[in-house]
Amino acid sequence: MLCPIQTTTSQLLYPDLDQDLQLVADLVAPFQLDAEPTTDITAAKTGVLLIHGLTDSPYLFHDLAFEYHKMGLTVRTLLLLGHGTAPEALIKVSEREWRQATQYAMKQMLSDFDNVILGGFSTGGALIIDQLIHTKWTSTELAQIKGVMMWSPASKANSDFACSCKVHRLRPLFGLYQYGR
Repeated sequence: MLCPIQTTTSQLLYPDLDQDLQLVADLVAPFQLDAEPTTDITAAKTGVLLIHGLTDSPYLFHDLAFEYHKMGLTVRTLLLLGHGTAPEALIKVSEREWRQATQYAMKQMLSDFDNVILGGFSTGGALIIDQLIHTKWTSTELAQIKGVMMWSPASKANSDFACSCKVHRLRPLFGLYQYGR
């Protein structure tokens, strides 16, 4: 059974793009779906930031982004450094760069919208937690954050073989979020 790659979000983002080029853009490019004009003032001033996980890309969020867009929200995604190309590109990037990119994206959302909802899958969730804990936020900025959604936020590996993984150097980032041990 074929699994279609082109999504409804693809059609919104690239309506006039050649289908082959659209496929490439879909799989790697960060995107923003702007809210349609609405009479709902709160929705019009609300933005959702979605951050993908390790080895993923913003494509992961196409279906979810479309649903939020239908609700009248603007949705923005972030492509983490080292992602969207070849796996070996992850060797050349540090968690510090991911933290900086996440902080920038969060600050930009707070600058652009009155209400912000943050969402992260796996590593994206860990990066959001990291920023919420370690960045100095003003009371106004914290009040703008209306929700945080996380799916499988990354945590410390429990396997004795974790040290054999190339991303083992990121363990300090993930180790902050180990629960129940």
